[in-house]
Amino acid sequence: MGARSCFLVLSLLAAVSACSGYRSTVLPRLAITGEYTDNVGQDETNPQSDVINTVSPGVTYSLTGATRGLTLSYDPSLAYHAEREESFSTRHAATLNAYDQMTRASRFELRDSFTLTDDPTPTRDPTFQRTDEPAPTEDTTIRRGTEPYYTNFANARFLHRFGPTDLFFLAYTHSMLQNEDPNLEDNTRHIPEAGVTYYFNPRYGIEANARYSRGDFSGEGETVSDSINELYMRSRLIRRFSPRLGLFVQYALTRMAFEGNDPDYQVHDVSVGFDYNPSETVSVSMGGGYFYRTIDDGDPTGGYVVRGDMAKRFARGAVRLSGGIGYDQAFYGAENLGFTEFHEILVAGTYEFTRTLSGEVSASYRNSSYTDVADREDTVAAFLAGLNYRLRPWLLASLRYVHRTVDSNQVGGGYDENRVSLSLTMVPATPFILNR
Repeated sequence: MGARSCFLVLSLLAAVSACSGYRSTVLPRLAITGEYTDNVGQDETNPQSDVINTVSPGVTYSLTGATRGLTLSYDPSLAYHAEREESFSTRHAATLNAYDQMTRASRFELRDSFTLTDDPTPTRDPTFQRTDEPAPTEDTTIRRGTEPYYTNFANARFLHRFGPTDLFFLAYTHSMLQNEDPNLEDNTRHIPEAGVTYYFNPRYGIEANARYSRGDFSGEGETVSDSINELYMRSRLIRRFSPRLGLFVQYALTRMAFEGNDPDYQVHDVSVGFDYNPSETVSVSMGGGYFYRTIDDGDPTGGYVVRGDMAKRFARGAVRLSGGIGYDQAFYGAENLGFTEFHEILVAGTYEFTRTLSGEVSASYRNSSYTDVADREDTVAAFLAGLNYRLRPWLLASLRYVHRTVDSNQVGGGYDENRVSLSLTMVPATPFILNR
């Protein structure tokens, strides 16, 4: 089911359910933003500036009952580009979140996220709380220009708990990317998945999950990437020292099979680590190990893997530090670059200076080496700083500065861009209740 059809059907269901004892609310909003960029085309040798003024009305509809809930959000935007030949463009962002607590032990969840934009590097707000909820994979490749593109990520998941810490889940994910730029490939993915967590006793347990991913590509270029069949399996042995501290040993296997001339390969990943959650506001995880990659008709390679994440929330703010070294796979972004070895780090913080003034800051760095693409290496560094001032309970003013530096050993691959934006957001302090 497409994103639009899914939203239409669930909206109709929401209207019916609203008459059956559910509590429904509506939260409208309006954002007006002016943004200046000194390199709208992400060009290394001839940067062009632009001023983009955006008007974004939006609404969130929520429907909650004793065991079921539904939230729909939609934010269309009309953007005026002062220096572009086609002055006006439209952008759309929509999300859906629904759940059904079928029994005390069983739960069904549905998520959908749709975005249509012509912004090649949309700003993502930092998060300060770890979550295991499914989410779209961040595109770490380089996108340029102002051609529109849209993405859709849909996930359905069934969870069943059969013990205090024991559960299994079944899930299906569908994602897609469509580009109006004829030089870029489109792609779709279908991902069924299953997993289980089981503790033999209060100290020892296992986690295991497996997923199959089918990726297909299309485009107007002379060559189109091979379809991909990916199998991923992971198992973890856990030793609990307390409800808040656990050590683990993990093995993961990735098998990639291409329907074409690209060589198949597989990656073995062995690591050890720990999870520590000393309080509801602090979480720490760390792991390290080694990966070994074998490739058909090629020499095997390997490298170290280190993953770490720390998040802390306190009375007037939050901080987060995450990063590591290792590998991933860049098949489904603006560029199809395959197996990737990377180094990355992210640090972010937010602080509430007064009841009406708050600030945020983040800095990130990532170096990506695309080992299946000859001599391709990219480095992306970004810095964000912002201030938010609440003029009225219903009116928020935000000032934000973003700097982005891209360095690539490809010809014309690097650029610098600075963005400054000022926005006013009008939203009621509380949502409107449609029924009780």
